[in-house]
Amino acid sequence: MLSATRWRARGRRLVPGKRDTYDKFPGGASLLHPSAQACAPGAPGLAALLVADKSPMCALLAPGQPGAALRDLSQLSRFQGTSARPPNKCACDAISSFAVDRRHFLSTTFAAPLMTSLSASGIGDAPQGASQSSASSTPGAPSLYVWQHYALRTGQPRRLGEYFAKARVPALTRAGAGPVGVFEPIAGPPQPSLFSLTPFASAAPFLSLDDTLATDAEYQAAAAPYADATAADPAYMRQETWLLQAFPTFPRVELPAQTAAKAPRIFELRIYESPSEKAHLKKVEMFEKLGEIAIFKRTGLVPVFFARMIAGPRMPCLAYLLVHDSLAAREKNWSAFVTDPEWRKVAQTPGFGDADIVSNITTWLLRPSAASQI
Repeated sequence: MLSATRWRARGRRLVPGKRDTYDKFPGGASLLHPSAQACAPGAPGLAALLVADKSPMCALLAPGQPGAALRDLSQLSRFQGTSARPPNKCACDAISSFAVDRRHFLSTTFAAPLMTSLSASGIGDAPQGASQSSASSTPGAPSLYVWQHYALRTGQPRRLGEYFAKARVPALTRAGAGPVGVFEPIAGPPQPSLFSLTPFASAAPFLSLDDTLATDAEYQAAAAPYADATAADPAYMRQETWLLQAFPTFPRVELPAQTAAKAPRIFELRIYESPSEKAHLKKVEMFEKLGEIAIFKRTGLVPVFFARMIAGPRMPCLAYLLVHDSLAAREKNWSAFVTDPEWRKVAQTPGFGDADIVSNITTWLLRPSAASQI
């Protein structure tokens, strides 16, 4: 068994708290429970995750002061349900105004740095009013992928699956996003769970998605059972959102032939963590410039997407999704890859060995749900 530290707030800093454990997948790949996420003070992904998950905590975030924000929130929670006055009225005002000003907060506080960080790769180049189709026509502009993990309990998978099939996937399609992938776990992640992959042509339609869905009457009607779920009977237990930037050399989701043929298929999500940003970029270079993607395709490993994590857990890391006809086909294709002479040459390139640039590899095996377009 391995362990991962969960962090908690104390004063103005984050300190190690409760420790979680996670199992190992056959073959040595660790399967980290998404709840075991370590965030250090000033972590670049923290604010983005709070915004992506619509946490009211983001209304308290000040640049460079995540610890103070968490402290104020924890102080406020002690006074909820009482007549006592919180010591920090600012925190109370920030929470109460968050529901009203959340969209404005997203566009002004989160959108600017996100668009700036993505502009070099073309993700944020589409004008605010541009459609997904016009943005996707820009040659070489890599997509923004939103990966969501819904942690569930017994009874929830069916209801959440119906929400995706009847409400969310059709609404995302009308909004110009897609193809939308919806997946259930086979091995690796905690069960029950549900995962979704939504490609956006740029950051703008992702940031305005709440507004888009709010004005979609068909979605509002179909999503009512999901939206009106009570605290006693919620639609899901927790939700985690990752933002990923497609590789420039693999800028789009590539639909596998099995999808069009409605043939049996399994998907393999692999996450490569690196010990530093420099090491992470070298692993990306290994895929893009040293020919690893081309070797994948030649040896029968069929990729659906390659992307870098820009906000989420386990950073710095990259993730990619493969498709296989079956578990037996997966074993055959991986065997062909690891014994390929060109791959052996690439793997032996000085400075590009796993010991130098990869600190952990996580493997999840998934199957498409009835709602999936991939």
